[in-house]
Formats: sequence, C-alpha cells, structure tokens
Amino acid sequence: MRVSDLRAFSLFQAPCLRNTPLLAILLLATPLLWSCSPAASARRSQTEFLLGTAVTITIFEAPNPRQALDEAFERTREIQNRMSINQAEYDTTEIMEVNRHAGHRPVAVSPDTFLVIREGLKVGELTGGAFDITIAPLIALWGMGTEAASVPPKEEVLRVQPAIGFSDVVLDTKAETVFLPRSGMALDVGGIAKGYAADEGARLLREAGVKHALLDYGGDIVTVGEHPRGTPWRIGLQHPGGQRDQYLGVLSSRDESVVSSGAYERFFEEEGLRYHHIFDPSTGYPSDSGLTSVTVVGPRAIITDALSTAIFVMGLETGLDLMEELPGYEAIIATEDNRIILTPGVADRFERTAPEYSLFVACSCGNEHPLGSPKALQHKGGYQE
Repeated sequence: MRVSDLRAFSLFQAPCLRNTPLLAILLLATPLLWSCSPAASARRSQTEFLLGTAVTITIFEAPNPRQALDEAFERTREIQNRMSINQAEYDTTEIMEVNRHAGHRPVAVSPDTFLVIREGLKVGELTGGAFDITIAPLIALWGMGTEAASVPPKEEVLRVQPAIGFSDVVLDTKAETVFLPRSGMALDVGGIAKGYAADEGARLLREAGVKHALLDYGGDIVTVGEHPRGTPWRIGLQHPGGQRDQYLGVLSSRDESVVSSGAYERFFEEEGLRYHHIFDPSTGYPSDSGLTSVTVVGPRAIITDALSTAIFVMGLETGLDLMEELPGYEAIIATEDNRIILTPGVADRFERTAPEYSLFVACSCGNEHPLGSPKALQHKGGYQE
C-alpha cells in the first residue's frame, strides 16, 4: 500500500502530484499477514481518502470488526471537519474561523481543536519554534502542494514573516477560545492533527477490544499490539533518496506510533534547484539542516508527528539533545553525508537495509568523536569513509 505523507502542506488539501511523491513509511507485510492462514481470514482492512491522504486501517480478530472500523473512520472524519483549511472542500471549519478572525476576536472551538492547538504550541515551545502551527501564511506564499509552487521574492518572505509566531497565539482554557492577535496570522495544524486522528482511531479500536491492528494515516503509523502470530510489526522506512521500493531500514514495532519527515516527500524544482516542503520558520525558506530523513517513535502520534518535522528543522545535534529530554521517545535520523543515527531505545530493533549508510548510536558517553560533534556516536556498521 502506497501513501504519501503530506504533513507540511495545508491540512487535508489534495496535493499536486507532478513531483511523484514517495511514501515516508511502507508497511512491510509478512507472509502470514497476506496468506490464507486462519489469522489472515480474520483480517479486515478499509481505506478512505481523509485528511488529504489515504487512510488505511487493518484489524485482526476483532469482536465486531465492522463497527470498530466504522467508529474509527467516523472519528477521523470528525477531526477533519473541525480542523481542515481546505477551502475547496469546506466553506468553514473551526480552524478557518480562527484564521478569519485574526486580529479581531477570539473564536470558540471544540475540545478536539483546542487540544491540538494547545499541544502544537507546547511542541513549538519545546523545540524553540522549529515547529510552528502559525506557518500557514508562509506555506501559502510558496504555493506548496499546488501547481503554482515557486520561489517567492525575498521581500515577500520578509513581509510574511511577522505573521509567523506560535508564542503570540492566545488560548483561554476556561472558555476554550483561540485568538490570533495580528491580522494576517493563520494556523495550519497539518503537522500535528493527523497524528492526533491516528491516536484517536487507535484508542477507539482498543476500546472495541481489538488486540492487533495497523493504522496508516498517510505515513503516520500506529501499531496496536503485535502481529497476530506474536511477532512485532515490521515497518520499512523510505530511503531518503526517494527511490520507490528502496528503504533505509526496517523497524520492529509494538504498541506505538512511528512518523517520518523527509526532504524527498514533496518538492519542486526551479532553475535547477530543488525546494522541499519542510520550512524553517526562522528563515522562511526550506530547512537546510543537513538532514534528509527523521523518524520519531513514541507512545503518542500527535507528538511524534510534530517532533519529526521539528527535528528535521533543528538539525542533528540539537535534535539529539532534545530527544534526550523526552523519555519514551526515540529517533532514527538520516544525514546528507550518508549516516543513520539511532537513539539508544531503537538501536536493537532497527535493521539497516541501505548498505551505503554508516550506522551509529547516539550516546552521552564522551566529549568528542571522529565526526566532529560533541555528541558521541558509536559506530554500528556500514561503509567507512
């Protein structure tokens, strides 16, 4: 199953396909999963186009599989209906109302929307603004995800930048209102709402008694339990080079979320240069951090979704420092100089499949290492320069 990760575009907006986008994560099916075995006979899968991408939920051995799937998809539609900013499909949504009243008045929103905005602001603070849900004006300026994508004049980037600033968003917890204090500000929660929807889908499946499931929300993956045969799910990570059916490695996963961001996911070319869709809010231009792919693993997809984007912008050293502060969350980071860096918690369950990459595990076990960063990296395999 091939799906595109549209994380950095205007939320739930159908993308331009002229760049042949590649999936960030591919589920690697085991023979048992797709065979005619008893476990496979209890398998139910459903795909719908929601949140601007293909959403596929696959469950096994559920007490009432049809009801479980229906409830998970209905919950996903509910979140889309509240948070989309796709004007081609919606006259208004809660996020669109917040944006329309920027500089004028607060807007009351549902608990869902308030939670997503609140968590987005928390991640913005945690990452020093590398993740910023007020980035919508910048995405619109560049035309990302449309046929009109192009490099804007520098003066236009400078003009838009004052509208970017997560720390200026005003939340009223009691009234559950959101206020954008400056005219021209706008929210795009596409970098976090899809993860929230995946979390909610998984929650409903668990409450329905589902023990084994895979949720693929356009590359935001949530594993429920383990494979029915008692082994971990195997999740393949797309090769940063963007080649179809080539993978950086395979991660073994149980009961967690796995979300990737990469420069290969969506881009356009102009005058011989490639511009990808992950922006650095501080510059107004696509991030130039030296990273090509970031995968974050952890218990909540709403967080792994946002962190994968943020670390891509932050860069290797700062990103690794951040991960050390977040118990329960791990990262797999690929760099432009063909290194894969793992945080310790995934070191024993990641299998490198790209032989041209050197494999390292980050640790705090020293002050220097041969690659010149104060973060010590223990070599695990791959070519040596």
